[in-house]
Amino acid sequence: MSWMNPGVFTGGYRIDCYSVVINKTSLFNHFLTYRRRAPLTTLLEEQQQFKENRTEQTSQESLIAASSDDSHLSLDLSTTNTESGSSVENTEVMEKPHTVHDPSHFIPEILINTFGETSYRFRVEYPGTYECTSTRLVFTMCREGELLYRIVQWDESLLQSAGKTPAGPLFDIQCSEDSVFQLHIPHCETKPASLSDGLSVAHISYDGMNILDPLQITDTHVVVDVPHLSAFGLLIDIVKRILNQPIRGQILLFHRLRKNRKVNVFLLPENIPLQEVRQQQEGAEYIEAPSSCHLIKGHTYSLHSPEKYRVQPLRAQFDFNYGPNYHPTFEIRPNSNAEEVTVMVRDQEETPVWEYNARFNEGPVRL
Repeated sequence: MSWMNPGVFTGGYRIDCYSVVINKTSLFNHFLTYRRRAPLTTLLEEQQQFKENRTEQTSQESLIAASSDDSHLSLDLSTTNTESGSSVENTEVMEKPHTVHDPSHFIPEILINTFGETSYRFRVEYPGTYECTSTRLVFTMCREGELLYRIVQWDESLLQSAGKTPAGPLFDIQCSEDSVFQLHIPHCETKPASLSDGLSVAHISYDGMNILDPLQITDTHVVVDVPHLSAFGLLIDIVKRILNQPIRGQILLFHRLRKNRKVNVFLLPENIPLQEVRQQQEGAEYIEAPSSCHLIKGHTYSLHSPEKYRVQPLRAQFDFNYGPNYHPTFEIRPNSNAEEVTVMVRDQEETPVWEYNARFNEGPVRL
């Protein structure tokens, strides 16, 4: 894999090619050409020094809080020095390392390569906690840096040997200055507390796969320290997953106006980014609708339309699909002059799970 030039950071990344075909026999091969990073011991020393500096800064927080000039405080925090000898004020940003404070949300730059694959890029100017609006990833930064990340394919055989199965996408993450201190990965569990001993994080690099224990599991995210950047993804014990507890899911609708008009219906886990599905439905109209629902792995769902439009297939089993390719679960073929369609999803007990009345625009939206 060669998708960034490690020698160019003055104007951001120069992306040569960031496509990759994962060899199912070895997920590790696609990490062998990663850019050269600082040794792990150096990164750990930097993180330890950062924690010590943060502790020393605690005594000064009361003086900063006493100031009523918010703009002055912003100027103090914006002075960032990544070289040795930087002042304490330049690195202190967090009260506690394992607590998620309200993050700043950012809209990343979306990059599409010639193969239609999506990457996300964002330049962080100051230390702090930042949440991506497209992927819901949260980055805790100890210094400025440019983030570049994308979803890659899991190696299921590798995970099965460890007794694990994916619980979210696998994110390949890079940062120009190795400045990511913690990572918060979105999960889709409805009862995360009951899975505290089942959820973990895979850290996959050129050295192999390590399984990281979470520092914290919130209602929405799993928090881990970052030893060094490569690929991170949520895992769950296979035994826990076969309990068939419901997860937070989403149902997405895409309308295609072609010779054979149809509406594609996707049943997916909630932590699949919408942008990933949109990109693969190029030329279709995304029908914005409340998408949240509860779904159970292995259960059968059916699609219904009161207008008696043709539905294919009549039933489908829900399984977790964490990319990088996403295929419709159902399709509806409305009449050529139809202005709306009602979509109803029912579970295997015929209990309604989700319903929406979709109205069509005049033509497809280019995404």
